[in-house]
This record gives sequence, C-alpha cells and structure tokens, in this order.
Amino acid sequence: MERGRTARAQPDARRPERADAEASDVEQLSRRPSRRVQNTAAGLQVGGGTQVAEGATLLAERVEHAAQLAFEACMRPSARILTAGILCLLGPPLVLVVAPLLLLLLPLLMPLGLILTFVGVMQLGVVVSFAHISTLHRFTEKVDRGRASSAKGSPSAKRPHKKSSCGQAWSTESPKACSLLATPPPPLALAATSVGAETDVTYSESSSLRVIDGSLKTLAQCGVDHSERLVRRFTEAVRANVVRAKRDISGEVGQQLIALQGELRTWVGANQNLKPYCHGRIGWLLKQESPAGADLSARFHELLGQLDCDELTEQHLEGLPLPHGISLTNLCYLLVPGLLTKWYPKYMAHLQREFKRLGLLVTFSRVDTDQPIRVNAARIRHEVLELSETGRRIAILGHSKGAVDAAAALSLFPELCDSVAALVSLQGPHGGSAIAHDLSHTQVQRNLALSYVLEKLLRGCKHAVLDMTYSARQDFLERHVYPLERVPTLCLASCDRRPNSLLKPIIDFLALRYGEWSDGCVCQSDAILPGCARVLLDDMDHFGPAWTAFPATDRYEPTRLWLPGPRPA
Repeated sequence: MERGRTARAQPDARRPERADAEASDVEQLSRRPSRRVQNTAAGLQVGGGTQVAEGATLLAERVEHAAQLAFEACMRPSARILTAGILCLLGPPLVLVVAPLLLLLLPLLMPLGLILTFVGVMQLGVVVSFAHISTLHRFTEKVDRGRASSAKGSPSAKRPHKKSSCGQAWSTESPKACSLLATPPPPLALAATSVGAETDVTYSESSSLRVIDGSLKTLAQCGVDHSERLVRRFTEAVRANVVRAKRDISGEVGQQLIALQGELRTWVGANQNLKPYCHGRIGWLLKQESPAGADLSARFHELLGQLDCDELTEQHLEGLPLPHGISLTNLCYLLVPGLLTKWYPKYMAHLQREFKRLGLLVTFSRVDTDQPIRVNAARIRHEVLELSETGRRIAILGHSKGAVDAAAALSLFPELCDSVAALVSLQGPHGGSAIAHDLSHTQVQRNLALSYVLEKLLRGCKHAVLDMTYSARQDFLERHVYPLERVPTLCLASCDRRPNSLLKPIIDFLALRYGEWSDGCVCQSDAILPGCARVLLDDMDHFGPAWTAFPATDRYEPTRLWLPGPRPA
C-alpha cells in the first residue's frame, strides 16, 4: 500500500513542472504575432506615410463637400418655406396698396407698353436681318483656318503678308482679297463651302470672297438704313390700308350714323323724361318786341376800355359819362342775388369790397334765393323803401333770377319806380329758362331735383324753379307789364363759345338739343326785356358777373363789368 501511495505521489510532484513548461510555451507563442504586428505598423509608417496623408486630406475634402451639400439640401427648402410665408403675409397688403396706383397709371402704362413693344419688334427685325452677316463671318473664319492649315507646309507660308486697305491681313498672291461683293453667296454654296472647310479641303487662292468690315460704325449704319426702310415700308402700308378702309366703309358708316341718329331722335321723343319741350319757345319774348331796343355792345366795350387799369380809383369813375347833376357816389346800389346763391361761397364778395373801396354805398339784398319770384319781389319792395329814406335814388343790380325778382318788384309795385334810378339785369331769364322748363315736364328729374334736393335737403321751395318756366313767365308778363318808360333798364345777355368754360357741357347740350347758344343756364335770347337797351357778349358764362376767379374763367372783372351800366335818366 505504501508503494502505491508513493507511485501516486510522484506524478503529482511532476505536475507543477509540466504547468510551468506549458506557460512558457504559451508566452512565446503570444509574443510572436505581436512582433509581426509591430513590424507591419512600423513598415506602414515608414513606407506609406505620404499615402496616408493624401488619403486623410481627400477624406476630409469629401466629408466637407458632403456636409456642404447636406447643408444646402436642408437650407433650400427652409428658405423657400420662409419666402412663401413672407409673401403670404406681405402679398395682400402690397396688392391693396399698389392696385390704386396701377389704376391711376393705366393711361400712362398702356401707351408706354405699346411704344416699347413696337420698338422691340423693330429691333428684332434689325437683328434678324443681320443673320446672314453673322453666318458670312463664320464662313470667312473657317476659310481663313483652312488656308492656314493648308499653307503650313507650302513655301508661300513663309512669304510676308501685307495689310490691305480694308484692315485685313491677306496673302500677296490673292489680289481679290479686298473686293466687296454686292450680293452674298447662295445658301447652298455657302453650306458646301463650310462643309469643305471642316473636312480640310484646300481652297483656291483665286476664289472671290465676300469680306465685311465688322466695325461698330458700319454695323450701326447698316442698322439705321435698315430701320429707315422698315419704317418707311410700314408707314406706307398703314397709310394705304387706312385709305382703303376709309374708302370702303365711309359710305356705309355715314348711312348707319344717319339711321342711328333718326332712331335716337325717335326714342328720345317717345321718352317723357328725355323729350325736348322747348322747341318754339326759346326767344318768344323778343318775337313780340316792337320796336327793338338799342344795341349798346360797342359803346359798352368802349367804356370798358376806359376802365382798363391796374386799380380803379374815384378819378376813373368821374370819367364815365353821366347825365347832368348825377354822380355815381350819389346813388345807392342794391345787389340782388340769383337762384340758390346763398349756398355759393364768395358770391359777389369781390364786387361789394370794390364798391365800398371806391366810396359807393352798396347793399346786398336779403332775399331768400330759394323762394318764388313774388315772395322775393315783396322783400325787394321793403328794401327799396328803406333805402329811399336816405334821400338817395336806388340803382338795382340783379344777376340771374335776382334780375327777374327785381323786374317783378317794379311790375307788381309801381310806387317803387320813383325811387329807382335804373335797373341793370345781367343774364336774367326774363323770357324763361330752357333747363327749368324741361325739368318741370319730366317725372324722374323733377322729383329728384325739386322735391328731394331743393325742398327736403335745402329747405327751399320748388316754385323758385317752376316760376322760370316759359309758360309761367309768359303768364306773368301778360298780367304785369314791365314799366320800361319809367325805369331806365339795361339787359346784358351773354353766351359762351369758349372751350374752357366749366359750364361747357350744358352749353353744348342746349346747342345740340335746341340749336341755341347760352351761358350755361340762360339762353341769350331769353335774357332781354322787350324794348330795353341791351349788351350782347359771346365770351362769358353764367359765373362771370359774380366771381373774379374760379369758377369764372372769362376775362371780365366784375366791378368794371357792372359800372359801365345804364346811366340814370
């Protein structure tokens, strides 16, 4: 048993020695690959250092480029979204602001667009006309290149060149190099020549070529000449077409216009709101005149010329012819306003200031300009009686309906004639007003202008207008005759044929509708009382006697216009 135990103990004693041997072998094996790796890394560092650096640089560039592309790819949609948002915010307000401006500039932008379009078309035609010149230049360049390539090995390539008078360098053996042909080569020949140049075909020295001077001066002159020809041809074509069209349609258009005019007259005559009601009534008062009154128009302009100065003075007034013992300073002037003039700013304001500056006693009537003639006539009676208590005689100056009110006061109240020295009527509708007469016979216009505007809005009376119709004036004058023998009277009747009057549309309307000239409110033949003296003017509208400037556009100054009136008896 002891031997067995000894035998077992011996192998156990050998085990540590075997373990140590195995550990040393493993350590040696593990050292061998590490040495190989170290040798390989050292070889790469020594032999491939340059390649590694280049690879790192290339990799860095690629990475930077990829980063830049990624940044742009992410940035572009963001910028587009931001731009779209800003446009959505600012677009509608900008359109609202710019739209009125575009509407105002539309009359300017349309002609400008047409002009620019025409100029662009003309320039395009000039450019297209130069297409053959540019093709010819390319042809000559190809010819030069073909000559140069073919002459490299020839003896003539070493010969000196001289410059021609055209500014191009040509061979001395080419006498026709500077010749300018009148017509370009045919298209087929040009194409064949250009193909030959591309296939290195040798060109003949004696072939004639079209040489174009490519200076800016020559091109500009060619453009000008071509433009002139195009404009001349275009103008002739347009003129010929216009003449032909006018000749073809003139007769037909004339017949159509005559037929249309007849249809319009028929339609207007059948419409109660457009039908003319004053035919045969305008000027009815002068048809009953016998004998006719004196025309003092020439004398009026003569006296008006005496007052042609920068500023009127009392000395100018003394130079006016007056009856013996009568002076302008001894009279009292009563200004009677026209219809609705209480709503007009600065009405007769300048006239009143000038009369007071000249030392004249002037009074502005307090009649209600929106009331009928009889009401205002009664008011004028009271004012005349009050002014006569001063011991002075009264000169009544009436404008428009104010002149009719003043004449009615003298007709209704004859006791005033002894206190009145004269009546000056400027543009008074004594015979009636065509506008008032037409207005009174319509339904829509009458309700709108008289019932709504005059009565409800202005708190006036519609009879202020209806009293100036031809039928109303005829009835009044038949019942109440004007005392012409007892009161010196002057009627100034005007019309305006100038193109710059503010009342030009109404003046033209009455002229086309009835064939009568007016001042815009009263026809000239209706502003004259039968048998009285008159002054006729053809260059003053209804605003002239009351204003020095706007809305008046005539050459007459109100003070000088009123003073050369009738002289007291």
